[in-house]
Amino acid sequence: MSVPTAWDHLPVQDRTRPGDGYIYLIDFSLGVVKPGRTNQPRKRLAEHDEAVSRFGGRINRWWLSPIHSAWKQNEAALLEAAAQRGRSLRGEFFADCDYDDILALAERMDFAVTPQLGVEKDRITLRRETVASYRAIGWTIPQIAAELGIGWATVHRDLAA
Repeated sequence: MSVPTAWDHLPVQDRTRPGDGYIYLIDFSLGVVKPGRTNQPRKRLAEHDEAVSRFGGRINRWWLSPIHSAWKQNEAALLEAAAQRGRSLRGEFFADCDYDDILALAERMDFAVTPQLGVEKDRITLRRETVASYRAIGWTIPQIAAELGIGWATVHRDLAA
């Protein structure tokens, strides 16, 4: 029998919007803040909850955006803000970072949904912006490629565009 969690009501995945997703922000009891993105919010929060419990921690509070098209760019902006305000522990986990500060920024982001017509061009533009955002916060080309699931050549092309 599974124990009910605070995120059981969240969507599993919205297959009607394949190019869209969510951004989230988690405040862990261990003094760590985690901005992120997902297209499967229920699963992602459960994964983080399980992972932090191995270290004796728990999720204090969390926030999830509406589904939207600029989720990758918005995540990159949150990561950049967290990096400027806190201390990176490992990739996307930040100590000495004020959750409420990052949440205020997140809540002001654009949560528009791109119409399905012309989505391919928009995806390329969004990917290029995301690549540039990750590069701006110091990610290497291999890290960007791995995060976005694209090849190194595509990252180079996007940075040159």
